[in-house]
Amino acid sequence: NTEVVQTMALGVIQAKRSISKEEIEDFRRLVDLVLVRFFTARIGLRFIIEQFVGSAEYKSGFSGVIESFCNPVHIAQRAAEDATQLCRQHKDIAPRVNFHTPTASFSDDMHFTYIPHHLHYMLTEI
Repeated sequence: NTEVVQTMALGVIQAKRSISKEEIEDFRRLVDLVLVRFFTARIGLRFIIEQFVGSAEYKSGFSGVIESFCNPVHIAQRAAEDATQLCRQHKDIAPRVNFHTPTASFSDDMHFTYIPHHLHYMLTEI
């Protein structure tokens, strides 16, 4: 994952050096379009493979990697803990993360069908 992103970034930097200032805005739009298509396709392909592999084993409440009763509040709390640990590990400091829910039972009542590790990844990045 990291190697692909780094390689793509280096390619963009190298290409940018050969572009004139007048062409930079068109170049930026083209790179944005290409990268969005590339990463969207990559995420889709990865999901299809994960779903196929995950479908081979039974896990209660799941269909492959899709969880029937995914709890976004619990996943957000774990993602915040992981992000906090990463910040402390790399920067020796981390912001405090607070969760505010409308009611005490909100986090236990909130469920929807989703892919928990994708949600965790997105929330950790935020």
